[in-house]
Amino acid sequence: LRFFAEAGPLHLARWGSGLSESGFANPKFVAFHENLIRNGFEQGQIDLIRLSSGQQVLGYFYNFCFDGVVYFYLSGLVSEADGKRKPGLCGHTMAIQHYLDKGYHYYDFMGGDERYKANLAQCRDELFQLSLQKDRWHLRIENFLRTVKNRLGY
Repeated sequence: LRFFAEAGPLHLARWGSGLSESGFANPKFVAFHENLIRNGFEQGQIDLIRLSSGQQVLGYFYNFCFDGVVYFYLSGLVSEADGKRKPGLCGHTMAIQHYLDKGYHYYDFMGGDERYKANLAQCRDELFQLSLQKDRWHLRIENFLRTVKNRLGY
């Protein structure tokens, strides 16, 4: 829980403090994940890693573990002034080796097109998103307005 809490400000600094930017901006998100960590950590379903160099913390990785697979969920990384320093890339590389040493057979970066995922991954799956909703008049109006908005390029 401490690692999760310490990852929050780093994640907010990277992705933004708006509700649509970082989950850490949403108290319900934070409470949900704190509960998930409390209930899943001891069973080995949740893993949090702190990456550091000496006494300096470089970042945190929050992963789900299930059936021999590690699912990377999020990270909180320090901002580096020197673009050649890559704590995320270094951390993922070390985490992958750590999990291989523990007997896991796959490290899944899950969704996203970030360059580091393409650099480290050996294969890539497509991610599909599906939304289901009841047939209600106000939802039809919302869907129509969303379609108009998207066609207008907003």
